[in-house]
Parts: sequence; C-alpha cells; structure tokens
Amino acid sequence: MEQIYNFSKIVYGESTIYYLLLVGINISNENLKTITKSLKKQSGETYDFVLISHDRSWIQQNLFQYQEFFVYIMQGKHLIYSSHPYYPELHWENPHTPYHGDLYFHFKAAYDTALQFFRIAENPEENYQGLHHVFTLFFLSFCRTYIYVKTFYLPNYLSMRTLWNLCIYADTEIHKYGYLLTDFWTDIFLYMNYHMHLHHSVTKLDKEQVGHMKVIVEKLLNELESTIEKRNLLTDNDKELLYGKAE
Repeated sequence: MEQIYNFSKIVYGESTIYYLLLVGINISNENLKTITKSLKKQSGETYDFVLISHDRSWIQQNLFQYQEFFVYIMQGKHLIYSSHPYYPELHWENPHTPYHGDLYFHFKAAYDTALQFFRIAENPEENYQGLHHVFTLFFLSFCRTYIYVKTFYLPNYLSMRTLWNLCIYADTEIHKYGYLLTDFWTDIFLYMNYHMHLHHSVTKLDKEQVGHMKVIVEKLLNELESTIEKRNLLTDNDKELLYGKAE
C-alpha cells in the first residue's frame, strides 16, 4: 500500500459512508472486501466504507479520460496515509477537457439489458427463468454508467453495495430511490452479488417480487436516461441507433 486518500464522507440518517482511494500494486477486489469487513467490524454497523484501488501507473495512463475524478481526490488535504514521503507526482494534463468516451456503448448495454428484463418479466407464460441474473446485470450496468456520467470515472466490477454507494457519492439525490432497495424482500445487495454468478437452478420468483424488480428497473433507467438527456451527451445519431427514427 503506497497511499490512502479519504476523499469524501456522506451522512444520511444514522448512517455514515467514508470514501477511500487506495493507491498500490496488486490490490484485488478480494483484498478490498477483506479490508472493508475489518473496518466495519471495528466501527459498527452504522458505518460503511467505499474502497476503490488503482496503482499509480494505471492512474497516470488513464488521466486522459479520468483526470476530472482523480484530480479532486489526490490532494494533500485528502491524504491520510503514505508509506513514503516522496512518491512521484502525477503529470496532470493542462489544459484538460473532460469527456465521456464510449458513453453510447455503456448506456446501450444498460438500456438493452433493461429491455431484455422487461421481455422476461412481462411474458404471458410467467416464465421468469434467469430473470434474477438479468436484473443484476442491469443494476451493475446502471451503476457503472451513472457514476461515469456524473464523475467521469468508470469503476471496476466492485460489489453491488459499493457501486450503489458510489452512485450516492456521484449525486446524493439518487438516494431518493433507496426505499426501493430497502423494501426488497431480502438483502438486495447480497441477492445481486450471489446472482452475479451463474447457477444451474430453477428461478423461483412470484409476480409480486417480479413487480418490485420491474419498478426498480423502470425508475433507475428513467433516471439514467434523463440525466444523459439533460447533459446532451448523446448525438442525434446515437439516439436514432438506440430508439429508432422519431415519427
């Protein structure tokens, strides 16, 4: 571990989320999960921790796209640990113009996954086989794209709770949909983490559960679409490819 930056703290109700960037080599997602569990065990259930990690070389190589995100985080005022006083400074682009490279493809993945979800959820035979996997894929695609739109940073494939908490960092207004997640019939984040992996099993969902999932997909997709539309981030050609020609 070379350095740790504590770049944000968000409090809502009785819960507090700390956001940390770990700079170091070969810090895997499993390492992050272990560190997160240890922090939660020491601090209590009302605290949560969002850990993201990259090595210094990766950050430098990707500043052309992610500088807007990292230039705010990697400031002296956010540095809470450094194993050495003289790490090389990053070479920030100056001037730098933020942009959303490949946003069309990221959004299309989320949009098409939502359409696939609706096809299965609304089929008249009520055959919901595999729906939980498609639901999970949509949530993953939504979170990564929403974070990217708001912060110019596309996160790794982190846990679902971490991705959702990064959405809250990107814009705390997203918390207005939090009730849909807490009202889920089970812990939604554990549910989705489990269904990130394929299982040879029968999908057991009833209409009420499918209806709840459908509301989540509808509201989050609408939020993502309206966010992109307000910022005018898709060209007319992009929209035509996605939605077809306007009548």
